[in-house]
Amino acid sequence: PAPSRAAMFDHQRVSSADIWEYQQYDQFQVIYYFRPFTERDLQLRFEKMIEDRLQPGGVLIANHKNSDHIADDRRFSRLHPDLPVWSKAGTI
Repeated sequence: PAPSRAAMFDHQRVSSADIWEYQQYDQFQVIYYFRPFTERDLQLRFEKMIEDRLQPGGVLIANHKNSDHIADDRRFSRLHPDLPVWSKAGTI
């Protein structure tokens, strides 16, 4: 049987927090986002923040990035030629 909604979305899996104030991005080995902002400046700021805070060895899955500067960022290597998946240098 499928898990209940409560089991899938309990307080250990989902939390409510301000995206800019949240301080634990570096606790995750994988960060996925699907362009959370429609305003370009906010999206660019968000992308940079996530790239800076992602732990070394972490994986970033970033659909609809507004910037391609990650291609020139030595901290990151693209894991797939077509999919928006990168690895940050270092070890987990």
